[in-house]
Amino acid sequence: MNKLVLWILICISISHVQILAQEKIETEKIEIGDFFYTIDIENHSAALVGISKVLYDPILPDVVTVKGIEYPVLTIGNGMKYQMSGSSLVGSVKLPRYCKKITDYALEESYYNHSITEIVFPERLEEIGTDAFNSALKVSKIDLPATFKYFGYAPFWDCRIDTVICRNPVPPTHRSGYVGGVARE
Repeated sequence: MNKLVLWILICISISHVQILAQEKIETEKIEIGDFFYTIDIENHSAALVGISKVLYDPILPDVVTVKGIEYPVLTIGNGMKYQMSGSSLVGSVKLPRYCKKITDYALEESYYNHSITEIVFPERLEEIGTDAFNSALKVSKIDLPATFKYFGYAPFWDCRIDTVICRNPVPPTHRSGYVGGVARE
């Protein structure tokens, strides 16, 4: 009986140590230059989650270097929740070349005065979330790469886009029949 109790206590201790180790591999938020990022150490990636001022014709960074380690920027997102008041993206915006996902509400104009007149999507982009560009785009055409797979609900709401080109021969899936700004074909 004592051996069983000891074995149970050892198992509980090991589980507790594993949980503590997992908690230490959390995402860190950092500010580098004009940008805010979260770093996912476990998945060796970064997400651009905010900007600190008005940026004209920005080329968003492909990688972030933290403590000598480079992390590719795979995501634009989290509603840019760390964005500073008065900051915005204006003009032609080139997204990071490794970016695979633009999350829900990532660059919506509702809270910040984005006025994106051209957007260059990276060749690796797979997903654009719900209301990702709500009112932010002032473009007539969107050209998505062959890797693109998924639209959230109305990602281009109130953007007045005339044409969406998707180079993927398999049509992307979407949360609804409305892409926002253009009707589904």
